[in-house]
Amino acid sequence: MIEDTKKATNTNQSNFVAQKNTVLGDNNIICQGQAITNEYLLNHAMSLTKATNALQVALDLMAKANCQRQQGTQFDTNYFVNAELPHLVDLLGDVIEDVQQVSDDICPD
Repeated sequence: MIEDTKKATNTNQSNFVAQKNTVLGDNNIICQGQAITNEYLLNHAMSLTKATNALQVALDLMAKANCQRQQGTQFDTNYFVNAELPHLVDLLGDVIEDVQQVSDDICPD
């Protein structure tokens, strides 16, 4: 086992070695006290895939809005601002939350 030699701050366990980043012999990894399992990695990969898909939708909506602005009527622009833009803002807010959650889970500092 390879261990981070940084001592734990808990004085009740004076012989405890902080397992901040530990690689066990059977390819198990503990990072920040969390076991890094296939399920853990899969959950984070799914969260990041969801965020990536949401960003693609946001890009598509912005490209559509740009085309409407260049070639469309004032109605098209008003429709985007009033109907689609609020959803775009919500979508981007969700992406921020999802990416931040993954970041917090990986490195909870």
